[in-house]
Amino acid sequence: MNTVRTFFIFLILFLAIGFSSNKLKAQDPLKDLRVIGNFIQFNYSTLNHFNNGIELTDWTRVRIRFKYTGTNGWELRIFALSNKIHFEGNSTYDIELEDLEIIPNIISSNDASASINIDFTLGQGPYNPSIPDQVLVSGNEGTVLEDPPVEIEIVITYRLGPMMNKPEGIYFVNLNMLLVEK
Repeated sequence: MNTVRTFFIFLILFLAIGFSSNKLKAQDPLKDLRVIGNFIQFNYSTLNHFNNGIELTDWTRVRIRFKYTGTNGWELRIFALSNKIHFEGNSTYDIELEDLEIIPNIISSNDASASINIDFTLGQGPYNPSIPDQVLVSGNEGTVLEDPPVEIEIVITYRLGPMMNKPEGIYFVNLNMLLVEK
C-alpha cells in the first residue's frame, strides 16, 4: 500500500517539476501599459476658470513597455465610451467631447520612431481599429525577444476652454487607453 502511494507521489512530483521547468524556460512576449490619471475632472469655481478655461498640466502619465516577435510597430489609442464631458448635476449642461484639448508629450523613449499624431481626435464610442485618428502616439520600430523592450513614457495635458453660460461645478470624463501591436 505504501509502495503504491509512494509511486503516485513521485509521479505527481515528476509531472509537476517537468511542467514547471518548461514554463520557466519559455519567454513570453511582454506587453505592459501603465496609466495614472485617465479620469479627467475639471472643477469650474472661479471667475478665471469661466473666462479662461482650465488646464490640467501633465495630468496623465503613461508608461509603455513591450517586446514582441516580428512586430511592425505599436500604437497608443485613446477613446471615450461617451460622446460628452459630463456635468455632475444635470446632463443638460454636458459638454461636447470635441471641446477637450489633449496635448501629449513624449518625455522619454528608446524608440527613435515614436511620434505624436497631430491629426488626433478623441474617438467616440468603443475602440475602433478603422479610425486612425484615435491613435495618439505611435512608433514603427518592432522588437524581437532578444532585443531590449521598447520603453516609452508620455505625459498628457488637458485643456477645457471658457465656460460662459454653464453652471459652476465638476465636469468629468473617463478616457480609455489601449496599446496595439501593428
